[in-house]
Amino acid sequence: KFTAAAITGSSDDPGNSSGRIDLNVAYSDSMINAMTIRGVSSGVSRVGIGTNNPGTNLHLYTNTSAHTTLKIEADTNNQRADINLDGRTTSNQAFAEIVGLNNGDSVGAIAFNRDGANDAGNITFTTQVAGGAMTERMRINSTGYVGIGTNNPAMQLEIRGSGTQQARIYSTD
Repeated sequence: KFTAAAITGSSDDPGNSSGRIDLNVAYSDSMINAMTIRGVSSGVSRVGIGTNNPGTNLHLYTNTSAHTTLKIEADTNNQRADINLDGRTTSNQAFAEIVGLNNGDSVGAIAFNRDGANDAGNITFTTQVAGGAMTERMRINSTGYVGIGTNNPAMQLEIRGSGTQQARIYSTD
């Protein structure tokens, strides 16, 4: 007889009344954890795919040589596959962000910021040099102006910096 999958429930911390549900699947004669739903506090749970200890609301993990990939697919013609980042703020600050980390250290980000009103925003791009802090490098403001080296572009494209300035626009034709 062969077991293809198993669902188990357990108590992680009996004194805290928290628990988890594990979905395990068979692979190469052994059972591997495919997904865990874990209670972490009152009304809060986390889902782990490839991990039984999810550190965020949805935690994807792989310990193989394959890339960890999230795929969102639309299976009908003329339909988009969307990602909606729906934060909340009433002051001029980031309400959503995509951050790139290398071994836990942030190295780049794209942030979506409120800009004077709830329906106005700008997008900022930040990077980090070795040993430095995350620094804004480029901004697209709510009017569509692009600033490189400035967080307040006054025209369609504004580039600022110190020292010798260079800009290059060329064609390979």
